[in-house]
Amino acid sequence: MGERYLEGLVIWAGVVRGDLCEIHSVVVPRQSSIATPSGLLLSLDDTSLHDLNRHLYESGQRLIAQVHSHGEHAYHSETDNKHSIVTALGGWSIVVPHFASSDDLLCDCAVLRLSRDGWVELSDTEVYNLIEVI
Repeated sequence: MGERYLEGLVIWAGVVRGDLCEIHSVVVPRQSSIATPSGLLLSLDDTSLHDLNRHLYESGQRLIAQVHSHGEHAYHSETDNKHSIVTALGGWSIVVPHFASSDDLLCDCAVLRLSRDGWVELSDTEVYNLIEVI
């Protein structure tokens, strides 16, 4: 999507064992991305959400994180806050800047976790202490 200067979304799915989340699959849901005069927009239709939920159920996994790109800076927009796919407390939302053009997966990303008070952005230290890419 980034090569077309549009936002894209992937879902990290996996299992939770105690305090550890293991990502077992990356799901690219069917999505619509458009550029409008007021900005970029990414959406999933009902069928796409149903297919995602069916995949999670059939594979015994749960939605761990939504990862999506922005064209410029990484931040959680008001739309991201209101229309998140992640709804479980402790879930993750990772916003990747510059249409994911960096080779460093977490470089300059906004990494947030859902708390009782809403989305809370983590510091770089928290991110690197909590996420291990293997």
